[in-house]
Amino acid sequence: GINAEYGGYGSALAWGSSPENNMYIPEELLIEHDVPIMADDINCSEDAGDIRECEGNFADGHDCSRGENLWLSCSDEKTADWVLAGAGLLKLDGDEVISGSEGLLVVHFSDRNSDGENWKAGTVCDDHFTNHSADLVCQSLGFRAAENWGSDPENFEFIPEELLENHGIEILIDDITCSENATDIMDCDAKMFEHNCGRYENLWLKCATNDTDEQWGIESGHLVRLDEETGEVRESNEGLLAVLLTSTSGESQVGTVCDDYFNTHAANMTCQAIGFDYVEDWGHHGAVDYQFIPLDMLYKENVTTVIDDVQCDEWDTSIMECEAKVLEHDCSHEEDVWLRCGPANDDGDDDDDDDDEEEGNVIEFSLGGANFNFNLSKIKFRKFLY
Repeated sequence: GINAEYGGYGSALAWGSSPENNMYIPEELLIEHDVPIMADDINCSEDAGDIRECEGNFADGHDCSRGENLWLSCSDEKTADWVLAGAGLLKLDGDEVISGSEGLLVVHFSDRNSDGENWKAGTVCDDHFTNHSADLVCQSLGFRAAENWGSDPENFEFIPEELLENHGIEILIDDITCSENATDIMDCDAKMFEHNCGRYENLWLKCATNDTDEQWGIESGHLVRLDEETGEVRESNEGLLAVLLTSTSGESQVGTVCDDYFNTHAANMTCQAIGFDYVEDWGHHGAVDYQFIPLDMLYKENVTTVIDDVQCDEWDTSIMECEAKVLEHDCSHEEDVWLRCGPANDDGDDDDDDDDEEEGNVIEFSLGGANFNFNLSKIKFRKFLY
């Protein structure tokens, strides 16, 4: 299995030696080109997670004939490697599910082997949950502490049971157990994808907020590149993705977006949000040798990464429906996202071109302040419990 995984496949479907090995490469051809046997006596323990952790004789002699040459048949489907990618407190507000300081605790898992394309969303059971656990969860979501928490009957006041059933939202975490010494929810034990709970045991929390905490929201987004002739930074349909953040105190900050979890679906919706029709191409800044904005210019102007882990479900129709971390990242400028967007939406009135350039193709995100919701927002969807 681990040999197939090292080759980039999911697992081994079958393997063997003679006589099938000659069906792939005839023995005469190996002899003609003097292809030697390079590995023998490969011995892998049950705990080995990589073929390179196994013992064997490599280019160090063997006692084999060509009839013992190995062949394998590998599966293209990789085994899912699920990690907890995010969490939030959700409640139904009219026809919209929003996130805030109070609501049903919902977690999101991502399959590392799917480049962020494969997702699971679910709830958390209240077994073994304590006040200490509640405080740690609230703190992991960016709040000060837990004011209250529980399960039935309040949990269904936030998200009705039938809504969970209709959308296939299952219980994904059970038996969260935190020691008295735990200072982070990541220090706690839990069961993933295994439970003995009913939906009535789904957890809800009310977290205490600090009203003096400054909150940041996205004001606008732009594709920018340096005009080498004039030395000015200009907007275009292709360039480094830059966003303008504003705070509740009126401060502003310009920064880049990291490519962690970013995918073609997110790129397409970002282009549409900026005012274009679709994405033609995208990638990370380091792959194009900083052709849009030189790296030294980013450092000189103190431009940092301000958004990370943009995570969009396949059914999302707007970038506003995606999750992200704001002013928290683990990226370098090599991971900055760039985009090339398809033709801009054109209403046929060329007289408005100057106004459009001045307004800077503002993204109408509903973020921060009174519009604080389950979009790209101040909520920190941190990884924990894995």
